[in-house]
Amino acid sequence: MKKIVALIFVCLPILISAQNQNPSNLKFKKIETRNFEIIYESSIENTAKEIATKLERQYPLNSKRLKTMPPKISMVVYNQSVTSNAYANISPRKMGWYITPMQSSALGITNWFSTLSIHEYSHVIQYDKFKTNLTKIGAIFFGDYGHSALMYAVPQWFYEGDAVYSETILTNNGRGRIASFGMMERCILMTEQKFSYNKAYLRSYKHYYPNHYYLGYNMVTHVYRNYEEDTWSNIISRSTIFSYWPFSFSRSMKRKTGYNVVGTYKNTMSELKKLYYEQTIGQIYTDAKKINPEAKIWKNYSDYGFCAADTIVAIKYGLNDANQLVYLTLSGQEESIKQVDAEFISVNKHKVIWASEVPDLRWGEQSFSNIAMLDLNSNKISYLTTETKFFAPEFSHDGQKIAVVEFNTKLECSLIILDAKNGAELKRIVSPNNDFIRIPKWSEDDKKITYCALAENGQAITILDLETEEITNLIPYSWENFSNPVFWNNYIIYNSDYSGVSNIYAINTDTNQRYQITSRPYGAYNPKISLDNKNLIFKDYDAKGFDLSIIPLDPTTWKKIEDVEIRKVEYFATDENRYKMKNIYDPEDPETKDSELKNYNISNYKEINNIINIHSWGIMGGETTQDIAFNIFSNNMLNTLILNAGINFHPIISSYFGFFNASYQKYFAAINLSVQSGKHAHYYDKNLVTQIDSIDTWKQDNISAGISVPLNFSRGVYSRYFNIKTNFGYTAVKDRDMRFVNFNLPETEINDGSFIDFNYAMSFNNIKSISSRAVGTRMGQNFEVSFSHTPIKQTFNAKQLYLASTLYFPGLLKNHNIKINIAYENQIQLSAENIYETYYYVSKIGTIRSYGLGTYANSFKTTIDYKMPLCYPDFSIGALLHIKRIKMLGFYDLFIVNDFNKTADFSSCGGQLLFDVCFLRLPIEIELGIEAAYNLYDSKIYYAPVVFGISF
Repeated sequence: MKKIVALIFVCLPILISAQNQNPSNLKFKKIETRNFEIIYESSIENTAKEIATKLERQYPLNSKRLKTMPPKISMVVYNQSVTSNAYANISPRKMGWYITPMQSSALGITNWFSTLSIHEYSHVIQYDKFKTNLTKIGAIFFGDYGHSALMYAVPQWFYEGDAVYSETILTNNGRGRIASFGMMERCILMTEQKFSYNKAYLRSYKHYYPNHYYLGYNMVTHVYRNYEEDTWSNIISRSTIFSYWPFSFSRSMKRKTGYNVVGTYKNTMSELKKLYYEQTIGQIYTDAKKINPEAKIWKNYSDYGFCAADTIVAIKYGLNDANQLVYLTLSGQEESIKQVDAEFISVNKHKVIWASEVPDLRWGEQSFSNIAMLDLNSNKISYLTTETKFFAPEFSHDGQKIAVVEFNTKLECSLIILDAKNGAELKRIVSPNNDFIRIPKWSEDDKKITYCALAENGQAITILDLETEEITNLIPYSWENFSNPVFWNNYIIYNSDYSGVSNIYAINTDTNQRYQITSRPYGAYNPKISLDNKNLIFKDYDAKGFDLSIIPLDPTTWKKIEDVEIRKVEYFATDENRYKMKNIYDPEDPETKDSELKNYNISNYKEINNIINIHSWGIMGGETTQDIAFNIFSNNMLNTLILNAGINFHPIISSYFGFFNASYQKYFAAINLSVQSGKHAHYYDKNLVTQIDSIDTWKQDNISAGISVPLNFSRGVYSRYFNIKTNFGYTAVKDRDMRFVNFNLPETEINDGSFIDFNYAMSFNNIKSISSRAVGTRMGQNFEVSFSHTPIKQTFNAKQLYLASTLYFPGLLKNHNIKINIAYENQIQLSAENIYETYYYVSKIGTIRSYGLGTYANSFKTTIDYKMPLCYPDFSIGALLHIKRIKMLGFYDLFIVNDFNKTADFSSCGGQLLFDVCFLRLPIEIELGIEAAYNLYDSKIYYAPVVFGISF
């Protein structure tokens, strides 16, 4: 019966997979061009052809900047996901595009595929440019990992800054042309905020600086503006000669420009400040009343709507706040409502709706955008739709209907009207020419909708008549970066970059006369109309982030568009610009038309022909933190087969073994295989087992196989993962010397044999998202249970039961946290009678602070940590280190063990002084410090260095 039960468990679904896969029923095809292999789901063949054309079109022009022509690269197109993103990997070398465009205008109004073609391929060019000299030698000896590792000294701002520069000069609306992209640094410079290079690049918990995309674009552009056209190419080439050196990139910059990274940063900021100052000379600004309370710490109010005449519901987030909904009264009072995952919201009385990204239960490359609804009376969230791809939901004024944008897996865009009560579809209007629809808004009588329509030739502000389905482009297609149109009487009010600083504008729907409504110093966005129809509310940026401001709606005070002075700061453009700046995808450009591929090599993508893709090899970390290993890695393009083989070595106890691991993850249940062979060792503590610390060594061969399934139940602000696994294995043991346990055994007495064991495991994680300043998760749970045993009679018997739970709670103040860990492990009790038959598994329970403990028959552990921030010094010692935050942790640990019918308890308490530090100007935040632990077992105080975690 036991054998039958064990075999049933083998067939259960199982373990977590670190890889993401597409649904297994999808059929893939590929397009082969001269420089690209494009792998795509078969229903989007026309889109794949468009992508192929764009990629080949940009290839010679984009490669020109850094004077390198990369070899052919594979790319996977993901059409099942609602994510708006893309990547270019070094290991394994490939690109991946998530082809749902953004509702936000943060990346401008360039066609989504055009932006990705240039930006992501810029990274491919960069990576290939760096693969020379010493970096190339690293790639020869270690593969893609060696290539990547020897680029460690290159600042992240260069990669993204160079890519943003490329998209700016090769399109009509790349990020460098958008006023909002320069808004935050402009505000920092004009308000005389002090940011060193270290603080700007490595970021700060005390003050906000925009990320490395913004910093990088300006620094890369500064060099293109002020030095020879091949300067960046020469800097890269020289830096690869000394790529082992952490300052090779900075030294190469100094050799080629006269300034290292710090000097270039100062020169860039000085040049920008002068340009921004000239932009402001003679400007007259509109007065506006701030609604929200004065902030001490940087924050943003990102979207909002009226729930009552004097009350706004707004999304708020910042350095000190996770993304949440708050009430704001027009008199300036604020009250928190609930933490949510919303980017845009619509409010109607006591209801708030937004588009919530929901992952597929199993397939990481599939996700949905469902309409979430919060009832402000009950404070409960429900979902109006499931497994949909709906975006930017907007209540009608009567609250009976909801307008949403649908962008489906065939990449078809439609405007859909839903019933607000049950989410049923009432009306569908397919977007003409498949223009992408952004942020729809209803007219006051709910008979029309206005939105921004994005096409290959720019963007238009459109009005849709819901009765006749007639579409009118109120502002025709152009490259003006406007967004968020709303109705007000006979006007459409919107925000635009027209003058060079984004502000609020209006167009008369009867006369087409355009006006500027606001002139704010750093930018005004996202206009909304008060319920009494008399006031305009908008986002107003200053040194502490986005505020909400209000002004009366009075057309007599508005400035005609003809009278608005255009003062754009186009940092990328100079009188002697060395690159031909134009939209390389302009549909009216004959050169663009002629570049279209005439013949595509299209075929079915056969996974079996591409199942092995060895990309990296070399020496790196092993099975435990004390081990080292030589590894070979393979990962195919669709992430369905992951292979890892090599040799693992433990230098202290001289154990070693060869290993081979494989996981085939195409189907709902992944199939896992592991093979090991070599010398193993076990440590015995002298306090419980022998008179001396002892190590038992033996030869061991093992093969195991099983199945596993990761399940993703994440919703809203909670990341939830549930994993089950099972596998069985065969282990052969030879030359196991048990005299360390029983010294009465003769020297020749060794223990050989084998066993078959079965393993089952289950884990659940539920973690709530946190603010930037929080020192750890403030609400979450982790549970884990595993059981391994040998139910079939054989040479050795083994059993291991492991139970563990980690609970997270809020501390006394806002960014404090409490972590409680409880764990229990049980293995077969070893004695003189069963010494020949007993086998101990490697312990899962770990140890506690101030002790070095081994494996025991019974172990119980509990630890309690209280962690809190102390200060945010932003202190640097040149390029050596940058201290971002100082924290304190208090702890109590208890460890109770039983073995050989002996019981002992070990406990300690103490504290840690911790520093969040970046070394050598690398954007890798390391938590380190000093620990003082009072060991209650021997009544001594132990001091130890602490290195806890690394975050990127």
